[in-house]
Amino acid sequence: MASSTVHQLFEFGYKDATRGNQPQSNAIKYLQGYAAGSVAADKVLVARLDRIRQIKASLVWH
Repeated sequence: MASSTVHQLFEFGYKDATRGNQPQSNAIKYLQGYAAGSVAADKVLVARLDRIRQIKASLVWH
């Protein structure tokens, strides 16, 4: 990553976070990308949980 551009550092961080990898650099752009990827991954998980709750609620017999 030593010769990476600022944009590439951000992308590397974003991808590592969305894949669940541990941070691999302390470069600020990498960490900003990692933070953004973490937020995106969390939003996906929250959406999946909401969908599971909807399905579960529709299966409950009254």
